[in-house]
Amino acid sequence: MKFKIKKGLIKYKEFPIEEWTGEHLGLYFRDKFLKVYGFESRRPLGQLKIYINKKNVFVLSRLEGKSINVHSNKLFCDFIDWILEYKKRTGTIFRVWLLGKREVMSDFLEARAEEEAKKRFGSVEDLQEAHKNELEKAKEHFGV
Repeated sequence: MKFKIKKGLIKYKEFPIEEWTGEHLGLYFRDKFLKVYGFESRRPLGQLKIYINKKNVFVLSRLEGKSINVHSNKLFCDFIDWILEYKKRTGTIFRVWLLGKREVMSDFLEARAEEEAKKRFGSVEDLQEAHKNELEKAKEHFGV
């Protein structure tokens, strides 16, 4: 008879993020929660798996539009980081079920898209100024 013995929690940092499971993401959440709030979450890993699982990772990646520049696990990690920081900054109570809400996911994706646009194009005023300059150059070129 062979017995299988688990030796504590898995070390999720040893695996590439593309191979993470729901348990790895739950452990990531617990570590991030401790770092942001300064105390450990009372939630057991089994309760975290209700909201931090592959189904919600898939839902978030589908809402994002299946972008090829970021893996779905990395996107969910960014979502965890964003929601923990947002709730701490606003002073509102963090609830673990917020990780499964599609409305909160869409808020995260909207904030992420704004950050990506600022990185790529700068501020809205800079983009409008560049667009105006391009229009003026085109008018001069075509003699309009």
